[in-house]
This record gives sequence, C-alpha cells and structure tokens, in this order.
Amino acid sequence: MMCQKLHRFYFSIIILVTIFSNSEIKSQTIKISWNLNPENDVKYYCIFKKTTSGPESEIAKVSSTDSSYLDHDIVLGQTYAYRVTAEDTAGNESEFSDEVSILAGDPTPVELVSFHVEFIQNKCVLKWETASESNNYGFEIQRSESSIQFITVGFVRGTGTATTLQRYQFTDRDAPPGKHYYRLKQIDTDGSFSYSSIIATELTVPQKFELYQNYPNPFNPETTIKYALPENGHVRLIIYDILGREVIRLVDECKPAGFYEVKWDGRNREGIGVGAGVYIFSLFCNESARIKKLIMEK
Repeated sequence: MMCQKLHRFYFSIIILVTIFSNSEIKSQTIKISWNLNPENDVKYYCIFKKTTSGPESEIAKVSSTDSSYLDHDIVLGQTYAYRVTAEDTAGNESEFSDEVSILAGDPTPVELVSFHVEFIQNKCVLKWETASESNNYGFEIQRSESSIQFITVGFVRGTGTATTLQRYQFTDRDAPPGKHYYRLKQIDTDGSFSYSSIIATELTVPQKFELYQNYPNPFNPETTIKYALPENGHVRLIIYDILGREVIRLVDECKPAGFYEVKWDGRNREGIGVGAGVYIFSLFCNESARIKKLIMEK
C-alpha cells in the first residue's frame, strides 16, 4: 500500500542555540519536528536537506515513532531548507512535506524553543515558548497565504528580560478556511527584530452536518458536546428531558461553518442542577437536525 500524503502535516523548525564558554567557538543545532502520519503502516520518516549552494540530499531516516530530528551539521551564516517524507513497510514513499528554510545565524536576545498552531473552536491558536529573553518588546504575528507575502494579524507583548521559560498564545479569529503560513517577528526594545521559522497549517470546513456523542457519557458534573457545520446558519443546541420538555438552550445564535464544542454542567436555564437520568440533546441548523441521548449520573 502506498503511503498517502502526510495528513495535516504541521512542519516546523525549532532553533536551539548553544554557545560554549570560549566566545570564539559557536555551534548551532537545528531541530526539525513534524506531526506523525496517521497511516498505520509507516516504518520510517526520511529527512532531506539542502543549502542555497548545494543539491538536496537525504540526511537521516528515523523510526515511525519519532517526530523530530536534530541536525548538528550546521555552519553559521548558511541557509538550510528541509523536507520530510514517510516510508511504509513495503518501501513506498509519500509525497514531500512543505519545505521550510532557516538561516543559521548568531544567537538572538530571545531564544525561541517551540512554535506551533492548534485548532480551538474553529480558530487558529498559535502557541510558542522562549527559554530566555533579553530586552524583548514583543512579537508580531504574521500570516500568509503563499509563504512569501506576509501581513501582520496581531501583536503580543514580550516579558522583557527573563531567564525562565515563558509561554505565549495568540488566537487568529479572522483566518478563512484554507492553507495558511505563520511566522513571528520578534522585536527588541531598541527596534531591532528577527523572524522565526515559518509553520504551515490548513483550516478545513466540515463536509457534513454532524452532532457527536457527548463525552464523558455517563457524566457528572460536566460533559462536552461537539458538532460540525458545513455551512453558515442559525444554530440551536437544546437539552430536553425524557418527556420532551426543554431543560436549557446551550446555543441559540448564527454561526459560520466550522467545528464547535460546548460544555453542559448539568444545570437548567434557572441555574438549578438537574436530577440523574436520561436526557436528549438536539442540534438544529437551517433545515437540518440531529438528536442523541446522554446520561446524567448521581
């Protein structure tokens, strides 16, 4: 079986810099990380590398359980580009991941050790961490549809100076469905700046109207209900008792297409906890409806 194209392949590079006690000796390590391919017959991941002055070549082959590789063969001032493929047990190889390039430069005042994107409530949420900071004014978050021309979509204030791990987060609420590229522009207090590596992600739209079974189920005191909308519409998510009487409306508003989730804490619309038993939860949008049961435990 031929490996399929790497599924939702979020490819990122994390720069790890080490400076030895002798200030004349500098080394740099580039960490390449990726999301694991969901195909169950993947055997290896193959890492390919090239420079602006040389051809692309395979530099490593790692186990299917690995999601990162450290490249120690780095020369300061050189630009490197990386791609990854998956290889199955029959020796078939997937398509290449997106290519990501990085300039191996001198250490910057801010040491970025992770940068990735997650999908939360149909939004792109970017998260990153720094191991240390010196005079860090903040981060511009930049987005592109082509990985070439970027626009600034937000700003997060930096800690300033720190020697401990700092965590940051930004939600891009205006990203439309489709493929997006993100990078961080780190700005110092003196106005100087540097860019992070570029990460790619794809914001997808559901293919069908769906109401998922709540979890946990049975539950007490709280459960989560997820649903998917393939188109915009007025959404109503309602909890009924077993006799068909309305207990509470968890959602009653217009929403764009996307994936959503909502929590129910077992209370009715008056804020009073309901009794144990079987309840019905129903989702309505435009001309579509879905119904499922849930169980409230004592």
